Amino acid sequence: MNIPSEQRVSLLRALPSFDILPLEELDRIATVMAVETFAAGQKIVCERELGDRMYLIVSGTVSVAVEGAAGAVDLGELTDGEIFGEIALLTEMRRRRATITAKTPTVALTLTRPDFEGLVDVYPDFHEELTVASDELMNKRLKALMAAKVLLDRQA
Repeated sequence: MNIPSEQRVSLLRALPSFDILPLEELDRIATVMAVETFAAGQKIVCERELGDRMYLIVSGTVSVAVEGAAGAVDLGELTDGEIFGEIALLTEMRRRRATITAKTPTVALTLTRPDFEGLVDVYPDFHEELTVASDELMNKRLKALMAAKVLLDRQA
């Protein structure tokens, strides 16, 4: 599947952490990002595996889940224009924090670890911005996890 450069740049520019980067850098990133497609029901990443890339959803919907004591706990969905997988690239452990499964046929642009690391080497402010955004996302997911635990406890 071919995704035009203008669409790639537009998707990147719409991301809060990427909007601090100069247009020429967004153009460069857009050209190195690969296109990956996933069928509905396909696991894209699995919790605790090593993360080697981040994903930007071009089209489709994915579910986010973590493993709890009683099984998988749904933390919500991500859709067009949202990213996932960046946390594994930002942390020293490099492990995935959740399992992401395609709910619908999904198309994503991917940025590999080497390209990501090259980017943060040149733009340390980008790394900081993305870290803050990822921390906010983790807090949101933690709240969802806690709410799910409370709900499960009430049902028990």
